[in-house]
Amino acid sequence: MCKNGIAYGKTELTDPRRVLTTSVAVNGGIYPLVSVRSTAPIPRDALKPAVSALKHLSVDAPVKIGDLVYEDPSIGLTLLASRNVEKAE
Repeated sequence: MCKNGIAYGKTELTDPRRVLTTSVAVNGGIYPLVSVRSTAPIPRDALKPAVSALKHLSVDAPVKIGDLVYEDPSIGLTLLASRNVEKAE
């Protein structure tokens, strides 16, 4: 058996975590949304509350890949932009 597989299985049973990928509204951009992704997996139980908190979040254009979009230290969530959104003219 693979050591990584055993460790993954144990973690999946005791503390399942997932990477959060979603979209956030953009003000004044050429696109209405920007895709974002968490920098690290967060507890699976925290996914729905995190997405609910993001419903009313918006960022101003321009947005560059890697820009910090949102941070919640209480659950270890840091969201970075995964797409460029230029400012509309």
